[in-house]
Amino acid sequence: MSRDFLSLIRTTLAAMILLPLFSCTRNPLPSETEKALDRLDKAVERHAGNVRAKGEELKHMTLVADAAPGRERYDAYLKMRTLYLTFDLDSAIHYGRLACQEADRIGDREMMALARMNLARLYIARGQLQDASPEVYAALPDTGLRSVRDCYLRVLVDIDQVSSRSPVRHYRDMMDVLTPDDEGWWYYMYQLLMATGRYTSADSLLRTVQPAANASDRDRAIHSILNSEVHIALGDTLRAVNELIQSSLHDLAVPVRDYKSLYRLSALLLKLGETDRAYRYINLALRDAEASKVTANRLETNRLVPDILTAHEQKARAEKRAQQAMFFGIVVLSLILTAALAFVMKQRDKLRRISRSERDLNSRLKSTNEELRLLNSRLEESNKVRDAYLLQYIQLSSEFVHDIEQLKIGISTAFHSKGIDGVNRYLAKIDDRKETRRFHTNFDNTFLALYPGFVNSVNSLLKPECQLALGRDGSMSTELRVIALIYLGITDSDNIARFLHKSVSTVYNCRVRIRNGAIDGRTGFTSRLHEVM
Repeated sequence: MSRDFLSLIRTTLAAMILLPLFSCTRNPLPSETEKALDRLDKAVERHAGNVRAKGEELKHMTLVADAAPGRERYDAYLKMRTLYLTFDLDSAIHYGRLACQEADRIGDREMMALARMNLARLYIARGQLQDASPEVYAALPDTGLRSVRDCYLRVLVDIDQVSSRSPVRHYRDMMDVLTPDDEGWWYYMYQLLMATGRYTSADSLLRTVQPAANASDRDRAIHSILNSEVHIALGDTLRAVNELIQSSLHDLAVPVRDYKSLYRLSALLLKLGETDRAYRYINLALRDAEASKVTANRLETNRLVPDILTAHEQKARAEKRAQQAMFFGIVVLSLILTAALAFVMKQRDKLRRISRSERDLNSRLKSTNEELRLLNSRLEESNKVRDAYLLQYIQLSSEFVHDIEQLKIGISTAFHSKGIDGVNRYLAKIDDRKETRRFHTNFDNTFLALYPGFVNSVNSLLKPECQLALGRDGSMSTELRVIALIYLGITDSDNIARFLHKSVSTVYNCRVRIRNGAIDGRTGFTSRLHEVM
């Protein structure tokens, strides 16, 4: 029964978790694209403030333009026309008219013709072809001038684009007028290549005309959006998205309100399932298109709105369904958990009693195992000591027998050669201190090999000023040897003195110094040493 409950709970939880995921799926984007979109989101949030700041800046520049003298005023009006072109088309037209008036006042025919052609392009951008025609006709007599001819062809291209006619013919005418050294040549060559389906050539052209290091944000925005068009035509949607993101960032940095990048990006994000971002971006694009009064942008933006609104509503409905399903799942899970809880409560007391018995048993087993471990450890240690000392005893006995044999030979030789005096001189040469040192060395090496942490253990029980250390050659001091023998069970001072070849008083004084240097007092040093070891 418990397995059935657990299985049902797992199934319900999985449904609650996965249902929202299935209802709101989207294509995952690469991390770099996500990071770029995050930067764009922040730029969108700042856009309104940037627009207000630019509006105030343009108002100040207006005062400067009106106060400029003569030809400088004409140039100032052209500059204001250009600045307002992507921000507020009505204001751009206003300064386009003022530029025409200044050109008429100056009386320069080329200036007059160019000012009218540029004013006509502004009317065309707002969809007022009837207002553009008089300005174009007024400038036609001067189209023999190269600059005016160039501007006239641009007007024709604008008319074709607004009228949804193919501007290929006029692109070709533009190529007859412009040279590769002219500003704008590469742009119209790109448009001609794209209009005639030569996308690879258009891509190669854009690669050769990368923006300069000091290029403006507007120039970079245009280059990026042209790149996006090429990649869309070549079928690389993700690359197009990245280019449109960069173009939008540059547009918002200026800032401008006449752009194509953001609403084109919205269309691609909609296809990739980024409905929320597409909805947010298209709303901003609609507001800016309306504020800029550029008719072409509003028309293109408006075509996207129904699709984005529909997708946004579908997502909202899907999320609502997911929430309802989750609520239902919670209700069902609550019922299941209630039933499971009733069952669990019945089993809890039984499990508690069993668990208590198991804990007691485990505790006893643990205690027994620990005792066995300690006994085994001590037994193993005792075996090591026994084996080591047995080997040491055999070795020392062998050496002792050998030394006696050598002593007999030496005495016999001395006696036969020089009698009793020779024997006495031979015995006088024997250094018993050397043999004692050798014995101590053997003892030290054997003991420290068995108990490598012996010195540290001893020092842990002694005061800092009473710490003991090994000699430079690794030998133990008399105090350390006394402690070692006590640890091994040789506690009688007489036995210790005979073992170490020391006087009983020396051994006694060592034991007194050791007890006085103990951290915890004079008693219990040996037992504490056994604990530490």
